[in-house]
Amino acid sequence: DVKITVGFSTAPFQDVRATTVSQRAVDEYIFKDAEREPAKYILMQADLQRFNQYRTMLMTEPAEEIASWCINFDGFFLPGNTPEGIEGYYSPHWHSALAGLGLPENTSCEDMAQFCDVDSGSLVRLVCGETCCSSAIHNAAWFKVTALGCPAGCLKEADQSPARTCADTHANSTPSWDAFWDAYPSVIENSTGQSLFNNTVGSQVAEMAREMKLQGCSALSNSRWEREVVLGWKWCEGFENLFAPLARLCPESCGCNVDDPAEAPAGCPAFCYPRCEDTIFPAIGEVATCADGQALGWCVDPGFQSLCRKSCTGC
Repeated sequence: DVKITVGFSTAPFQDVRATTVSQRAVDEYIFKDAEREPAKYILMQADLQRFNQYRTMLMTEPAEEIASWCINFDGFFLPGNTPEGIEGYYSPHWHSALAGLGLPENTSCEDMAQFCDVDSGSLVRLVCGETCCSSAIHNAAWFKVTALGCPAGCLKEADQSPARTCADTHANSTPSWDAFWDAYPSVIENSTGQSLFNNTVGSQVAEMAREMKLQGCSALSNSRWEREVVLGWKWCEGFENLFAPLARLCPESCGCNVDDPAEAPAGCPAFCYPRCEDTIFPAIGEVATCADGQALGWCVDPGFQSLCRKSCTGC
């Protein structure tokens, strides 16, 4: 599910020609000094138990591990750069994402942005979370869930965006809104295996997409349009295996304007109820705390400000 190669050293068996990502991974690793050179594509494990654990790991697990930060990985893995520690751990994820798409080593997350919104782009979303998953305004909600690769920290950033107020966007003039509804029929077909061609359900899906693009957020407050046609999930709440809550774009129409957050409907974004606190995160270079970043002027960055609201704004 995670789309990277997991390894456990055994005796060599046969020569492998690098035609798949896994074959390339073995071919690249087999002549290395395993004690000195880390595997480029293989997430090597020390014992068989951990090998079996990682071999069957779901994408949700690594995506949820990245819970307190949201950074594109391209800066870590420029040609000639082999980072250690937490960044180095993700080297197989990064290189496997490139190899799986047939992209060169100098590819950036900006170059891969076109894969953020496709079903098969889960590994791209994991390693390019800032580009793919951190903004409800710029990222269509399809696949923006941890189950499909979006790091939890990036989804938290989208949910807490300090630049947003608890007001509907002009959704029908927002690119991510139109992109979401344009993709709706094909996403449902691919996810359910149900053909929408020339049948009643397909007509209902097409009608809903048209109305949503025409009416914008206000359509979500209409009981006729509040639920997805095939799966029945509420658009405002999202569905943890397929799409992020549309309440991040349309908090007013989704009923999020309440005084008590405990009374808010499911899916309402945290930026409707901002808390005055700082987040603890792994050190980023010389910045280990919110105070460090604030002193260096990092608070001008919306992402850092969402992590360090107390230090950056004084609330």
